[in-house]
Amino acid sequence: MKKTLLITLILGVISLSCFSQQFELTPEGLRDAADTSKDFLVIPVDGKSASDLYSMSKRYVNEKMSNPKFAIKSDLDGDYLRYSLYYPTIFSFSKMLVSLKINGAYQIEMRFRDGRVRYNITTLSLTFEEGGNEFYIAASKMKGWAIFDNKGKLLMKNEKQKLEDHFNNEVKMFIDFIQSDGASVNDNW
Repeated sequence: MKKTLLITLILGVISLSCFSQQFELTPEGLRDAADTSKDFLVIPVDGKSASDLYSMSKRYVNEKMSNPKFAIKSDLDGDYLRYSLYYPTIFSFSKMLVSLKINGAYQIEMRFRDGRVRYNITTLSLTFEEGGNEFYIAASKMKGWAIFDNKGKLLMKNEKQKLEDHFNNEVKMFIDFIQSDGASVNDNW
């Protein structure tokens, strides 16, 4: 019983330490939760060369995207990869009995070094599904809907959490793929 408890505790600590890279949404955009001066995450992957990490990342993009040739915006073999994502209804919220849906478009940029990946969300654009008007991370109340006001005060706590959850889930899926040596769920046939 004690051994089982100890093993469970050790595995829990290992899994938490493996996923310590998370984004936090600030008025300046997505930042590393551990160091908000950085707008990127550094994902450590022990024992993997930059070339291996690049290859696995490219495979991840190819498996994730329905049209990877269209999604990949820049590809410097072994060094750099940038691709676009679009999510209809990245999150929704209700105001005065009306459900409002927000679409999200952004790019993910990855740089590779031996044993680590620099992971960055760039060019984040949020728009209302109806009408296509912009939804802001930070803006004055006169400009439109925003998660933060122009002084950095949090206005929409739940929506901030929804966006953080979305992007942190993206990171977790990528980390899980890399840690499985690029094996997808479909490989077990």
